[in-house]
Amino acid sequence: MSGGPGPTALVVEYDPFVLATLSRILEDAGYRVLSAPTSRAALLLAETVPDLALAVTGDLLPDGHGSELVTGLADRWPGSRRWLCFLAVPLPSK
Repeated sequence: MSGGPGPTALVVEYDPFVLATLSRILEDAGYRVLSAPTSRAALLLAETVPDLALAVTGDLLPDGHGSELVTGLADRWPGSRRWLCFLAVPLPSK
Protein backbone atom coordinates (compact mmCIF):
# COMPACT_ATOMS: atom_id res chain seq x y z
CA MET A 1 0.00 0.00 0.00
CA SER A 2 1.28 3.43 -0.84
CA GLY A 3 0.21 6.94 -1.58
CA GLY A 4 -1.61 9.55 0.40
CA PRO A 5 -5.03 9.98 1.99
CA GLY A 6 -6.89 10.22 -1.31
CA PRO A 7 -9.28 7.66 -2.79
CA THR A 8 -8.14 4.05 -2.88
CA ALA A 9 -7.17 2.32 -6.13
CA LEU A 10 -6.45 -1.38 -6.61
CA VAL A 11 -3.88 -2.32 -9.26
CA VAL A 12 -3.92 -5.98 -10.32
CA GLU A 13 -0.79 -6.87 -12.27
CA TYR A 14 1.83 -9.62 -12.04
CA ASP A 15 4.59 -7.79 -13.95
CA PRO A 16 6.65 -5.73 -11.46
CA PHE A 17 7.53 -3.02 -13.99
CA VAL A 18 3.94 -2.51 -15.12
CA LEU A 19 2.74 -2.60 -11.51
CA ALA A 20 5.27 0.04 -10.44
CA THR A 21 4.44 2.26 -13.42
CA LEU A 22 0.67 2.11 -12.91
CA SER A 23 1.06 2.62 -9.17
CA ARG A 24 3.24 5.69 -9.69
CA ILE A 25 0.76 7.21 -12.15
CA LEU A 26 -2.14 6.68 -9.75
CA GLU A 27 -0.18 7.98 -6.75
CA ASP A 28 0.72 11.10 -8.72
CA ALA A 29 -3.01 11.51 -9.41
CA GLY A 30 -3.70 11.43 -5.65
CA TYR A 31 -4.74 7.80 -5.14
CA ARG A 32 -3.75 5.54 -2.27
CA VAL A 33 -2.65 2.40 -4.14
CA LEU A 34 -3.13 -1.24 -3.16
CA SER A 35 -1.80 -4.02 -5.36
CA ALA A 36 -2.44 -7.69 -6.04
CA PRO A 37 -0.68 -10.05 -8.48
CA THR A 38 -3.71 -12.28 -9.25
CA SER A 39 -7.49 -12.13 -9.63
CA ARG A 40 -8.01 -14.24 -6.53
CA ALA A 41 -5.79 -11.99 -4.40
CA ALA A 42 -7.51 -8.90 -5.81
CA LEU A 43 -10.99 -10.16 -4.92
CA LEU A 44 -9.88 -11.00 -1.38
CA LEU A 45 -8.23 -7.60 -0.99
CA ALA A 46 -11.23 -5.76 -2.44
CA GLU A 47 -13.45 -7.34 0.22
CA THR A 48 -11.38 -5.59 2.91
CA VAL A 49 -11.46 -2.10 1.37
CA PRO A 50 -14.80 -0.36 1.92
CA ASP A 51 -13.72 2.78 0.07
CA LEU A 52 -12.29 1.25 -3.10
CA ALA A 53 -12.74 3.90 -5.79
CA LEU A 54 -10.94 2.34 -8.76
CA ALA A 55 -9.53 -0.98 -9.93
CA VAL A 56 -7.06 -1.25 -12.81
CA THR A 57 -6.02 -4.59 -14.26
CA GLY A 58 -4.40 -6.07 -17.30
CA ASP A 59 -6.39 -8.72 -19.13
CA LEU A 60 -3.79 -11.48 -18.85
CA LEU A 61 -3.32 -12.61 -15.24
CA PRO A 62 -1.78 -15.81 -13.86
CA ASP A 63 -5.16 -17.12 -12.67
CA GLY A 64 -7.59 -15.72 -15.22
CA HIS A 65 -8.50 -12.69 -17.26
CA GLY A 66 -8.79 -9.13 -16.04
CA SER A 67 -12.05 -8.77 -17.93
CA GLU A 68 -13.51 -11.56 -15.75
CA LEU A 69 -12.14 -9.86 -12.65
CA VAL A 70 -13.76 -6.56 -13.66
CA THR A 71 -17.07 -8.35 -14.22
CA GLY A 72 -16.79 -10.01 -10.80
CA LEU A 73 -16.07 -6.70 -9.10
CA ALA A 74 -18.94 -4.98 -10.89
CA ASP A 75 -21.33 -7.82 -9.98
CA ARG A 76 -20.22 -7.69 -6.35
CA TRP A 77 -20.55 -3.89 -6.07
CA PRO A 78 -23.04 -2.81 -8.76
CA GLY A 79 -23.09 0.90 -9.44
CA SER A 80 -20.71 1.79 -6.64
CA ARG A 81 -17.22 1.37 -8.12
CA ARG A 82 -15.16 2.21 -11.17
CA TRP A 83 -13.25 -0.51 -13.00
CA LEU A 84 -10.74 -0.42 -15.82
CA CYS A 85 -9.29 -3.34 -17.72
CA PHE A 86 -6.53 -2.85 -20.25
CA LEU A 87 -5.09 -5.27 -22.77
CA ALA A 88 -1.35 -5.44 -23.31
CA VAL A 89 -0.25 -7.15 -26.49
CA PRO A 90 3.47 -7.65 -27.21
CA LEU A 91 4.65 -6.10 -30.44
CA PRO A 92 6.16 -8.48 -32.96
CA SER A 93 9.94 -8.36 -33.15
CA LYS A 94 11.52 -7.32 -36.44
